[in-house]
Amino acid sequence: MALLLYHLNRLPPPFDYLTESVFEIPAARGMRLANRHVRLIFVLGGDARLRLGEAEPVPLRAGDVVLLPCPAAYGYLPAVPGMPARLQALAISVKPSMLARQIAARFPRPVHLPGIQNAHMLHHLYQIRTEAENGQRDAPLVVGARATLLVLALLRGPVEKLSPARINRPSAYLVEQAREFIFKNHSGELTLAGIAWHLRLSEEYARCG
Repeated sequence: MALLLYHLNRLPPPFDYLTESVFEIPAARGMRLANRHVRLIFVLGGDARLRLGEAEPVPLRAGDVVLLPCPAAYGYLPAVPGMPARLQALAISVKPSMLARQIAARFPRPVHLPGIQNAHMLHHLYQIRTEAENGQRDAPLVVGARATLLVLALLRGPVEKLSPARINRPSAYLVEQAREFIFKNHSGELTLAGIAWHLRLSEEYARCG
């Protein structure tokens, strides 16, 4: 089951749609999914395991990116077998285009990039959510531009596995959102409950995080 946080489907070419969801991954069977076009998945929170084809499932954590350059089956499994899990992710679907061909040329097979998100990407991810929530008429254009910059950051940046310590860090995406929220609302009354509500987290989770 997936809780849809927002879905944008009127984006400028070559994008098909952009969506952010929270997946509730069943303990028994996990989740099976498929993509029709090139898809980029930015993991924003939670812990799970990623299944790509027949390969052995790999850990999936906040900060990871998954690229699916062609129609392919994939799925999410609980991080701990036999226990349900939750995963929050933003997915960008790219229609057949020059950009899609560039992605496929750089990543000819489905690939999992652990801990690859940097401050530049996190900024665009945060701004995409802000635009989606504001709902202004020009939001699809702005989101399309941000999505393009995200893709270019992956195509131009070095692709390397980071140390386990950095991979296991708390979600930098949530930290970026919290910092931005505090900066914009510092003149008012700031409470942990208010920050947690803005981040769509429970107060207990925000306190522990």
